[in-house]
Amino acid sequence: MINLNDIDWSTLPTPTDDGGTDHLLGLTMPSVVLEGTDASQHNIAEKSGLVVIYTYPMTGRPDVPLPEGWDMIPGARGCTPQSCSFRDHTEELNRQ
Repeated sequence: MINLNDIDWSTLPTPTDDGGTDHLLGLTMPSVVLEGTDASQHNIAEKSGLVVIYTYPMTGRPDVPLPEGWDMIPGARGCTPQSCSFRDHTEELNRQ
């Protein structure tokens, strides 16, 4: 098995937009209620403008061991280039 900690992720090719989701532009978002990390409720259908929905599989707790092999899943701990990009470009996203 490949150790994902030993992979040079910078050597992966840059993804290209194949247009596979172009048909979604302009569609109405259905009523979906998501819970925020502060337990607040957010109905996505009621949002306007640009909305970024960031999800992750779980949040670890100090008193609960992580599932076996958890650290071998890319981004399982929440740190991925994509999540860091949202963090780094928050002001830019808010201007849109």
